[in-house]
Amino acid sequence: MAVTSWRGHCQISYIHLLIQAGIQCNEEFPRCGNCQRLKVQCSFEPPTAATSPSSLSQSSAPDLPFTLAIADLRLFHHYIIEVAPLLPLEKERIKLFQEGYVELGFRYHFLLHSMLALSAIHMFSLDTSKTELITQAHAHQNAALRLVNPVILNTSQDESVPVFVFSSTIAIYSLADLTVRQTFEADHEDIIDGMAACIQLCRGIRAVIGPHWPHIRTWMYGWNINWEADVPDSSNALEAAFPELSRLRQIVQAADTKEQQQACLECVEKCLLFLTAVCRLDDRIRELRLIQIALTEIDPVVLDMLRARNPVALVILAYHAAMMHMRFEVWWLKGLPELLLRHIEQQLEARWLQLLVWPKQVVFQGMMAKGRLRDYESALASVSAPTD
Repeated sequence: MAVTSWRGHCQISYIHLLIQAGIQCNEEFPRCGNCQRLKVQCSFEPPTAATSPSSLSQSSAPDLPFTLAIADLRLFHHYIIEVAPLLPLEKERIKLFQEGYVELGFRYHFLLHSMLALSAIHMFSLDTSKTELITQAHAHQNAALRLVNPVILNTSQDESVPVFVFSSTIAIYSLADLTVRQTFEADHEDIIDGMAACIQLCRGIRAVIGPHWPHIRTWMYGWNINWEADVPDSSNALEAAFPELSRLRQIVQAADTKEQQQACLECVEKCLLFLTAVCRLDDRIRELRLIQIALTEIDPVVLDMLRARNPVALVILAYHAAMMHMRFEVWWLKGLPELLLRHIEQQLEARWLQLLVWPKQVVFQGMMAKGRLRDYESALASVSAPTD
C-alpha cells in the first residue's frame, strides 16, 4: 500500500496507515480517533523538521548531530554488554551483531533509540525500584517511532535492513513493555488490547520490508535462515500426543461470519503447525524466532475479534500464550503468558473454559517446561516411522 501524504499523524496511527488503506488520523489531541478505536496509547506529535519526508536524509545521515546524556551512555553500555548476548542470535553472530547492528544504529537513529529503549526496559527488569528507567524507555521508544515514520513511508533497499532490525527490536520491546505496564502502572492499557496492538504494529512493519526480504536475508549480519523450513507440513504428531488440540478446529464455527470463521481456521492451523515446530526443535534461537513469527501470523480479522473479546479469538490467543511459555526463561516473555491467560480466563464464559485446560497446564503446571514430553516423542516416532 502506498501512502502519499504526510500530516500531523500520531505515531501509532501513522504506522497503522500502512496496514489498513484509507484510514486517516483525525489529529484530535491528546488522543486521536484511530487510537481510541484501536484502544492503544496515542503518542501525538505535530510534524517537525526531523520527521517530515523532506528531512528523510537527516534521519539516516551518519553526520547528524546526536547528543547522549550520561544516563543514555549507561543504557548504551548495558545494551552492548548485557542485552545483545540475550537476543535470539546464534553465538557466532553475537559479535557481528555487537559491531554491525550498533554501527547501523549510529547511522539510523531510529534504530539507536530503539536499542536504548530495549536496554532501559531490560535494566528495569533487573531492578524494578529504578522507575526512572521506564521514563527513559518510553522516551526513546517514542523518539524511535517518530524517526522511523518517514523511512517506513518509502523504504529503500538500503534502509530495509535497519528497518528489519528495528522491527525485531520493537517486537521484543513491545512484549517486555506490555508486562511492565501491567505490573507496575496503575492506569495501564488492557493486556488483550495491548497484545493486539503489538501484533498489528509488527505485522505492519513486516509488510513494509516484505518486498526487500531477499536482500535482507543475504545481508551479512542478518538472520540468514529459512525459518519456513522449520515449520512442518502437518501437526499430526502433536495432536496424536494431545488429542484436545484437535478441538481447536471445531470452535471456529462459533465465529459470527464466514470471513471470521475462515480467518480463525487459518490461525488455528498455523498455531498448531508452529506449536509442532517449537516442540520438535531443540534449538533455543530457532524456537524463539518461530514463537515471535507465529504471533505476526495472526490475521487482522482475528485481531479485531480480540479487541471485541470474541471467545474464539481469545482461545486462539491462549494457545499462543502457551507457546510463548515454552521459552519462559527469556526475559522479555517472563510473566506475560501468565498475565494473558488469567485475563483471558476472566473474559470467557464457563462453557469455554474447558478449552483453556491445555494452555493452563503448559503455563501454570510446567507441562512443557522441558520442551519434550515422553508421549509426544512416542507420537512423533509413530507418525514418522515407515510403514511396511
